[in-house]
Amino acid sequence: MSFFTAVCCLSACEKVVIEEEDMAAPNSVLSVVTRADDGLKVSYPITVYVFEGQECQAIQTLGEEAEALNIPLVEGTYTVCAIGGAQASRYNLPTKEEATPTTPITLKEGMDHGDLMTAKSTVTLADGETNQLTLSMSRKVMQLTDITIKKIPKNVTAVSVTILPLWASLSIDGTYYQPGSSHVIELEQDDIPQTTWSSETQDYIMPPSDEGATIQVKLTTAEGSKTYAYNYSEKLEANYQLDIEGIYTEAIGVTLTGTLTGTNWAGKKTIKFDFDESGNTTGTPDNETPENGNANGGSEDNDNNNETNTFIVDNIPAANTAFMGCYVLSSKISSDANSAELLLLSPKQQEKVLTGEEDNGTKSSKINAAVSNCSEDGIENWRLMTLNEMNNILISNLSTIRTKLESMGQTAISIGECYIYNRNDTYALYYVTSSGNDNYGKYDKNSIVRPVATVTVKKR
Repeated sequence: MSFFTAVCCLSACEKVVIEEEDMAAPNSVLSVVTRADDGLKVSYPITVYVFEGQECQAIQTLGEEAEALNIPLVEGTYTVCAIGGAQASRYNLPTKEEATPTTPITLKEGMDHGDLMTAKSTVTLADGETNQLTLSMSRKVMQLTDITIKKIPKNVTAVSVTILPLWASLSIDGTYYQPGSSHVIELEQDDIPQTTWSSETQDYIMPPSDEGATIQVKLTTAEGSKTYAYNYSEKLEANYQLDIEGIYTEAIGVTLTGTLTGTNWAGKKTIKFDFDESGNTTGTPDNETPENGNANGGSEDNDNNNETNTFIVDNIPAANTAFMGCYVLSSKISSDANSAELLLLSPKQQEKVLTGEEDNGTKSSKINAAVSNCSEDGIENWRLMTLNEMNNILISNLSTIRTKLESMGQTAISIGECYIYNRNDTYALYYVTSSGNDNYGKYDKNSIVRPVATVTVKKR
């Protein structure tokens, strides 16, 4: 592995007004410069946050390796966090007043991730001492390098690939933030052969927020669209490049010096799978990357409801586990144990959908829009819960469901607030308590939409 080294020191970047009797003028600085070894490139700009406890004391940005960084500090213990590759044009960077170690670095609207690297270290600075600090920059993203789907029927007009569930972004201290995101890549039809669709993308993506990942292939024709899902169960980690191939078969001045080192890509993973019109999806072994994923396939815009939301799996998910990024509220296994009907809870919810002043048409429009906003790609027929489902599935197992949702990084069901549900084909509010309290008549305790979907899974 090649390394970048950077010598880091602190000097003045902000004007600090201090009473002379409280503090003497700084007599040393921390300087930061960088240089490259063996062609390895650390991602610039590098934004350095310095924290004392939860309070941000200073922020400075190193635009390129030839620049130096200067930050004044008083003696004490500090946490130094560095983020590489987070351009201000691409990311919402917290200000000094907003920043804590766990504050997220979020993408601006319409932007995709860059080659993000982070580092974190704690240092104690004493009056008049020179302190050496080494910050090793670790890459926090994966890179998609090639996506190819072969043997696509000639009547297909568009092909896209979606990867989910992914972490949405990072916090300043380098921890991942907000699970359940996704990334969509639109493929283009090759000239030769025209049955191959591909993208030589160089997109950076966050790693999956679950142990594995679901890869969805969506085929669009004049009649509609169908989506096929492949469940890859191996762990995908940051600092790997990813190829995907599918085949349609049918305080007082102190001195701190330091080093920044960047990491090379740890390797490349290739995921290969076949899928066909019947919904069967199988993984194929690859010498470069072991394939031990589970496979499942489904369809979109299908007139046959028995085929819609049907997935092929290796193992039937149990209740209170995750499936395709959703929470499994119930799993009704068939008598032969080869299939099951799953009731899935969306990981997303929308609050304050209704005010109580809407007419029936407006109420229906708002609820339908909220259900659509909370739906998950690759799964159809999202709807409100029924009263029976609220009482016999959600409320009867509420404590376990809340705990499991929190452990999965998803929004827990709120106690003391109202959820909109389907009561005999009308809309009503269910006031959630530990024992349940349906048909709440006011709108002073929220009006939340958290949809569910019924899917069928069949063992291969």
